[in-house]
Amino acid sequence: MNGPSTDLAGLAGYDLGAHVATFDDRDAILYALAVGAGTADLDMVFERNLRVLPTYGCALGLRGALIAISVLVVITLATGGLVAGTRAGLVFNTFPLMGGSLVPPGYLAMEPVSINFFENVATIQFNHRLLAIATLVVVLFTAFFGIREARAVRLRQGLWLLLQLDIIQEV
Repeated sequence: MNGPSTDLAGLAGYDLGAHVATFDDRDAILYALAVGAGTADLDMVFERNLRVLPTYGCALGLRGALIAISVLVVITLATGGLVAGTRAGLVFNTFPLMGGSLVPPGYLAMEPVSINFFENVATIQFNHRLLAIATLVVVLFTAFFGIREARAVRLRQGLWLLLQLDIIQEV
């Protein structure tokens, strides 16, 4: 085997929390449509003469922003699992300051530096907060640009919903 390998046994000590996601064919089709899939890309759809237009988000140039939001959400969820697993949220439970400063004491204090991202509660909690704020900023810009430019009512409603859900999550 010439490709990179991962030692899965080395990850066994990390509690990432319990995050379960379920989906069905309908969810997969809706997601495919949301990211701009065409009829040739949707093997699960059996309707005749189905027409799939480029999604309004893609037509407005929002595709990159929507992909960035998706990536940020997934990474933020993963770091949230680390926060829950290490109980880092109990160590630094004030916002925006952590231990009296913006960057918490002990951030990146362990050697080698890479271990901080999985075992140092200060680093884990700070990175999770930073990712959550970055997600909010990208959602804010995407929603305001999209709502202003969108002609489709459904797209505007979807962007408002995305914005509201992100603000609720932040609070």
